[in-house]
Amino acid sequence: MSLINGTGTSTFLRIEGAGSSPDVSSYTFPLCNENGGLKETWDWKGITHDLLSYKLVKKKHGYRVTWDFTFDDWADGATLIKFKGLKNSLDNGTRWNLRPRDDDQFAWRIFEVQCTSDNFEVVLDNTGEWHTGFHIQFQTTDLVSSIDWQLVNTDTVEYAVLLENIATP
Repeated sequence: MSLINGTGTSTFLRIEGAGSSPDVSSYTFPLCNENGGLKETWDWKGITHDLLSYKLVKKKHGYRVTWDFTFDDWADGATLIKFKGLKNSLDNGTRWNLRPRDDDQFAWRIFEVQCTSDNFEVVLDNTGEWHTGFHIQFQTTDLVSSIDWQLVNTDTVEYAVLLENIATP
């Protein structure tokens, strides 16, 4: 099995001296091990021209990276309160970095982000144990120059389930 970009939790780190000072300097969120998991999307930004000679010319400026935190199936109250604190802090001008996966191997993958979600849906599930339907999205503040994917060293990964219990095609 090969994976990219880490397998740990996601951590937001407050940028010192940036905007109002929140009560906390970091927020760590559980994995989103649902249908899509924590989804990372790289959106190419640049200029494309189709010349009269039908030659295609592309000028790349970089990538806008988006992270979707999807808790469609469940989210506990503590997780939602952390997202509320982070969103309110961003709305008040505090700047935050996101480390998408908090693995030592990928500690260098840190991006300044903005929250691009302004509307939220939170539902209490029919058992009264969890909240459902919560989704929040963050994007890089600046363009990223190139795709930075790397393979995970799977010798050091601690999986939530035994690998032999996972069905393979």
